[in-house]
Amino acid sequence: MKSRGGDVMAFVVANLKADTLEKLIRNSVSAEAEMLITDELKSYKKAAKGYTHEAVKHSQAFVNGNVHTMGVENMWSLFKRAIIGVYHRVSSKYL
Repeated sequence: MKSRGGDVMAFVVANLKADTLEKLIRNSVSAEAEMLITDELKSYKKAAKGYTHEAVKHSQAFVNGNVHTMGVENMWSLFKRAIIGVYHRVSSKYL
């Protein structure tokens, strides 16, 4: 998760089911958040209930006006590059 112009939070999750993601979102994203932006994973639709939610369909475009996930995708790119370049692999135990 990334706040525009702010902090990044990353979590190891057991699965990508809506109930799992909903708990994570409720515990991490303020109820006053202006908007929740995700990719098109179907689980986010239920998990984002109560938030203004926009989704980017990467099969069609990566940006739709101000709606994009490029900041968090950049974070994961840098994170993966650091693991591959230094550690080669990291188990979930150490994440």
